Amino acid sequence: MSVDIQWVDANARARFDTFIATIERRLAVLPAAEAAEIRAELSAHVLDHLAETEGAADTTAVDAAIARLGDLDTFLPELVDEFRLNQSARRGNPVAIASMVVRGVSRSVLDAVCLGALGLAYLFVFATVAIAFYSLFNPDAGLWLNSGGGFTLSFEHQPNATQAFRNTFWLVGVVLGAVAYTLLTLILRFWLHVRPSHS
Repeated sequence: MSVDIQWVDANARARFDTFIATIERRLAVLPAAEAAEIRAELSAHVLDHLAETEGAADTTAVDAAIARLGDLDTFLPELVDEFRLNQSARRGNPVAIASMVVRGVSRSVLDAVCLGALGLAYLFVFATVAIAFYSLFNPDAGLWLNSGGGFTLSFEHQPNATQAFRNTFWLVGVVLGAVAYTLLTLILRFWLHVRPSHS
């Protein structure tokens, strides 16, 4: 939505232009498209607030609108850090994924549930691959089908259970782990794209 702002004096417009220039300089480390999106969003916040002054913006109004966003030295580095973390998580970086889960817990219940579930799923995948490699040295490690139903992934023999893929679990586990890891990373990318934003 276009906001028609009437600048009361040159200083008011200069303050706004300086604000935009500061944002552009701080976001220069980001890809152009991402930086432009953030710049447009922050600019819109300021302009929308100025519109509440019936379109007449003086220096005081501009300063107040910018101040509503908070300290640029604080939230702009956080935006850059968040972008880089999201990019690493989308590429499947385990450390970045763990960081996203921790941050999600501190942000909202929805983030905590979704990212927590993904974190547990990643942990299960890593455990499966670890057991698959270990089965090369210990044939009792692998997938066990319990007599009462269900299954157990274990590094050792399980009583009252039948082992599946005894001689090939190393291959089955690695392949399934790779497929699951890829699918989880795609889900994570989708969630990071559609999840509610937090200011």
